[in-house]
Amino acid sequence: SVQPTLYKAAGDLLKEVEPHLRKYNTTAIHFVGRSLAGGVASLAANMLDGTVPLPKSKQEKKKKTKTKVPVEPVEDIRNEANVTAEPEILPLSGLGRARSSAMT
Repeated sequence: SVQPTLYKAAGDLLKEVEPHLRKYNTTAIHFVGRSLAGGVASLAANMLDGTVPLPKSKQEKKKKTKTKVPVEPVEDIRNEANVTAEPEILPLSGLGRARSSAMT
């Protein structure tokens, strides 16, 4: 069981540092906090390590409540020779496996 406010704060923290983690591909990240911030630091490190799941965004929560409408498949008419593959975006959870820690 995790305190919901600290859990959300840790998720928000990771959303803020995510662009930097992806841009610089750091070898390690250390979260430091005292008292309540120490709880956030520990949760953020565990989320980045993949041992605690990331909080779901509001969009993900809304997707659950909406009913799915079946969509007919559309034929892809793009010229495959001119299509460039988009880079694969790795999930943030587990991105810091064995590279993140927390000091409280």
